Amino acid sequence: MLSRTGLAYYAGCDEQVLALYAVGAAGYVSTVANVAPDLFRAVLDAFDAGDTGRAALLQRRAIPLIESMMAAGLPGTVTAKALLGALGLPAGPVRAPLRPADPETIAGLLAAYGELTARAAQSQA
Repeated sequence: MLSRTGLAYYAGCDEQVLALYAVGAAGYVSTVANVAPDLFRAVLDAFDAGDTGRAALLQRRAIPLIESMMAAGLPGTVTAKALLGALGLPAGPVRAPLRPADPETIAGLLAAYGELTARAAQSQA
């Protein structure tokens, strides 16, 4: 589609943000960027600056959080709202028929988020 049309293509899969951007996507629609917006912005900024190695490193760094949020067997809305709520950010409850994440899922999300932010802090030190 990218090569055959003038359509603006947006990645919708968090794992593939960089790969699709690199081949011409206009951007992305992301669930995980709701809880880690600076990281996903940094991926695209690094790529735009020609630092593809850093862009790839940052994209790989996000994978554990992506997997935690998207492979939990729950819709991304549920995991995003659960993590945002656990972080004290205003996300509000999920609407029916969705059900909120259980405490075990929230603990896993917080652990993945904590690892991501710890790695980010180490790389800036």
